[in-house]
Amino acid sequence: MESRLLDPDFAYSRPWFYNQPWALRCELGLGDDYRSFTASAQSRAEAIAAILFVGGQPDVVFADMVMAPNGKPMCRVERKRLGLLTARYRTMTVPNIAVSPLDDEENALQSRFIFYRDDANFDMPAVIAACFDERGSTLHFLSRSADCVMSIYDSRGCDIVFATPAAMLRHYGALETYFLEYDRVDMEVRRRMARVLCGL
Repeated sequence: MESRLLDPDFAYSRPWFYNQPWALRCELGLGDDYRSFTASAQSRAEAIAAILFVGGQPDVVFADMVMAPNGKPMCRVERKRLGLLTARYRTMTVPNIAVSPLDDEENALQSRFIFYRDDANFDMPAVIAACFDERGSTLHFLSRSADCVMSIYDSRGCDIVFATPAAMLRHYGALETYFLEYDRVDMEVRRRMARVLCGL
């Protein structure tokens, strides 16, 4: 998966749940007011990360950002996110990436920023909290051990794309309590298909 991120011709099209066969969709924010909604989104995202990632730590965080002609992210929220991550983590930039025709911003110039934790851990509470402004792009969390990418699109929810049906099955039960009810039937169909393919 990581080698594909470095390929400018690779477009990670959204919505990830509907475009990938072995994907799950989880609900984050719950509650009737902003404070409780955001607090539950934070705690649920951290709990999901703890299920997926060894020690709650992904190997890589990446984001595809719309760029201005001056070479900086177009959106102020994006510039803030980029500053938060580049200040602490080794960063690789892939300019002029391909944009999927399914994407809302297919005509925009985008760059992919890849952040590596190396010997230092990601400050996951801070990085997750940075995902919750809807004006910014999605942050993606890649795990080699879990064979998955967790994409937090904002405080409402996240999609988890697995590389194989077996990887999805390994985590299905632990994640089920976080599933978005609207897509539960679709996810159950995927689980049954995965079991057949894995000979279970």
